[in-house]
Order: sequence, then structure tokens, then C-alpha cells
Amino acid sequence: MGGVITALSLKVIEQGGLVAGVRYSTDYVKAEYYLAKTQEEVLTFASSKYVQSEKKNIYTEIKYELEQGKKVLFIGCPCDVYAVQRYLGKKYDAFLSCELVCMGVSSYKVASEYKTYAEKKNGSQLIRINARSKRKGWFVPHLEEEYKDGTIKCNTLFGTFLGYGMQVYNRPSCFECKFRGAQGVGDIRVGDFWGIKKTDAYWNSAGVSCIFVRTELGENAMNMFNESELFLYKTDYKTATLSNMSSYSNKSDKYVRLRKKFAEVFKKRGLVAACIATGTASFWAKHIVPDQFHVAIKRVYHFFKDKR
Repeated sequence: MGGVITALSLKVIEQGGLVAGVRYSTDYVKAEYYLAKTQEEVLTFASSKYVQSEKKNIYTEIKYELEQGKKVLFIGCPCDVYAVQRYLGKKYDAFLSCELVCMGVSSYKVASEYKTYAEKKNGSQLIRINARSKRKGWFVPHLEEEYKDGTIKCNTLFGTFLGYGMQVYNRPSCFECKFRGAQGVGDIRVGDFWGIKKTDAYWNSAGVSCIFVRTELGENAMNMFNESELFLYKTDYKTATLSNMSSYSNKSDKYVRLRKKFAEVFKKRGLVAACIATGTASFWAKHIVPDQFHVAIKRVYHFFKDKR
């Protein structure tokens, strides 16, 4: 997301605080919350994880540190931010919450089945996944996979069986999320600025974040940076959310029906069969068309869509 979350996390650690974020499990199937105390630990939070995160003892750990006078930054989906706020029961001046623009979370079963499929196809153990690799740029999300034999593969995320499965097979509650748009609860909301164009003054090929500041705590957090550390530009809400549907809207009934069909096939015949049986035109275009054309296709798509 343009790196602003990492920058904010490192700043909090630099000032003696702690950061609660989500990291992959060692097998890259599950995701779990962890309370980072060092900059090295913070870096394990990088990259999106599209599965439900395990909370473990994170809420009790956060409350304990706050009671000890420590500053804590919590990063998570809006529902997770809401949950920790409810658990704490009161506002702490030292507690800063940052919610992510979320498209919904999927099942571990999608990740597990994809790993089995990928390892069989490539004949080697999958040892690392980056679901938002910038190896081929930022504008089109890429899935980077590293195998034990040294092979590295990088393909358009939503053209893979993993990306498509996670996009379609969301938790049912994610289709009725009450935290879309202005209904969030974090001090800050962060997402990708997908509506950006190369001609914009704030274009950056490595990624650009959209930052929505809601509270005085959030504003103070942004003021921790000087101009050489973070380049901030003002824009309006419509422009900021134009090409990021997850910022303001739940998925349509079409996706609800698609998920139902996907689930039926998935439970009987597995992930690959479910993707093939329900694959949309968008998925097949990303899956079949050579990767080097995807950036151009996306730019053309937004040229017409963003004018509506």
C-alpha cells in the first residue's frame, strides 16, 4: 500500500512503542497477530494476507502494554480494530489504530489447497509467498512464489487460482461488512490509491497509499513525519476511492451467487475445479493473457471506468 504502514510502524518502534500486526505462519497458509518490539519484527508484517487472522493473545498483550504506559499501534481489518477497541473498553491516548481497506478474508483451506497444487505442479516445496510483490511493479498486484529448489515465480495475483479463490470465497459476513466507506472505526484508514494516473504529481511506480485521517490521534501520527520522510498530498474522497471499490462498497449480489457456486464445487472437487467452474472473464483474461500486457490492460480499463 505504498509503504505508509511500514513507515508508520517503524516510526512508532523508533519512539519506543510497540506494533500489533499480522504475519504469515511459517507454512504460509495461516496468518496470525503478533506484537512487534523491533524494526526487524515489524518488517514481517509486510504484504497482504487474504485469510482470516488468528488473534491468539494479542488483545490481552496490548492491554497489558498500555497499562504499563507503552504506546501501541494496532494494524488490522476494520472489524479487528472494532474488536480490540471493544475489548479495551476505554480510550487510551497511547493507543493508535490503523484499519486497512479490506476486500474480505478467505478460508485457510484455499491457501492450503493452493500450496499443495503449486508444489505438485512445480515439483518443489513452496517456502515463501508474497501476495503483493512489487517485482513487476505496483500497479497490478502480483503473487510471488519462492520454491526450495531456488525457483521464483511471479504472476498477476488475481489471475492465479490462489488470488481468484481468495477474492471469491470470502467469509459470508464480509459480503455484509458494516465498516465500508465512512463507517470505519480506526484513527487512520489506509488503502491503495488505485485511481492514480502517471500524470498525477504524486505518481510513484513503487506504490502510492491513500490515507484517511479520522481523529486527532490520527492527525498527530501523520505529523510525526517530516517532509523528507513522507510526501503527503491532499485530495478529495471521491478521487481517493474512485477505483478502489472495497473503500466504499460491499461486493454485489453477483459475487454472493458466485461464492455460492464456488463453495459447492470447492467442497466436492477442490480449489482448481472451483476456479475453473466459476472463473469470470476478468479472471480468465488475467490467467491466459501474458503477464506483460496486464498493466496496459488495467490502464485502458481505468481510462474508461473512471470517467463514468
